[in-house]
Amino acid sequence: MQTTRIFTSRDEEKELLEEQEEDEEEYRGLAARRHKASFHFGPKSSLAISLTLFLSILLNLYHGYSYHHKACVANSQRKPSVVAQPNYSGLEYNKLVTYHSKTDWQSENETLADELWDSLNMDSITVAISKDWAAEHGLPQSASFYWDADKALYHIKGIHGMHCLKYIRHFITRSRREGTPLDHHVVEHMGHCLDSLRQDVMCAADDTLMPGLVKGQLGNNQVLQCRDWDALQRWAKDPERDSCFRQPSDYKHIAHNLERHANCSPGSQYYDVSRKYFEIHGHKNLFEVDEE
Repeated sequence: MQTTRIFTSRDEEKELLEEQEEDEEEYRGLAARRHKASFHFGPKSSLAISLTLFLSILLNLYHGYSYHHKACVANSQRKPSVVAQPNYSGLEYNKLVTYHSKTDWQSENETLADELWDSLNMDSITVAISKDWAAEHGLPQSASFYWDADKALYHIKGIHGMHCLKYIRHFITRSRREGTPLDHHVVEHMGHCLDSLRQDVMCAADDTLMPGLVKGQLGNNQVLQCRDWDALQRWAKDPERDSCFRQPSDYKHIAHNLERHANCSPGSQYYDVSRKYFEIHGHKNLFEVDEE
């Protein structure tokens, strides 16, 4: 049965927040032990060992290249599939959606448009994934989950993209309405979002052929085969992956990320440990930076 640790001191708190560095330390320690265990040989033995190591390195490089080349060839020869790869959530392209060139999301009624955009919930953007599962699926290492050192935190790319759209629209609209310039932090964040969306669009390389019979109505009423957005959010909020994350604002800088993971429901396996942590250490203002 899995147990969850409760951290009751500052040192232990620091240990929790730095869990993600353990693997790196392990590798450094292994390298150090190998160095200490080295032996001294004569010139001939040293030459033989050097040649052996050199050949071993070349062999490893060859196998690495061969594996990568075969994987690339296999991927290039694979038949097209309606399921994107990798498919971590198991969602398929099985939802029919009618595309409209004009919707209420771009309505001249700005109150209505604002309500629609603000209704997009970003709480499912971050999930807690088993480190073993992540390794089995070839995911790079990520920061450890605050309430369970056996899990790591990952952001869902599609939901991150939606966050970016909300952020860009909000500040462009506000600047236009108020006639105020955008500050440096906002411009920098918008630049990150635009480039992130550019990379996502180029990665998807969507080849849907959009009819353009009427000017200004490109692709209007075309039926598309999509993945289910709501199903993706339900997958993220499954108790096995729920990271107790809440997004209090898409538009303000968050100073204390841990506070966004302080929302474990009473039924969550992390409810007790998170509550105990904040009983001991207290809460911090999400939007304020600690004074030096």
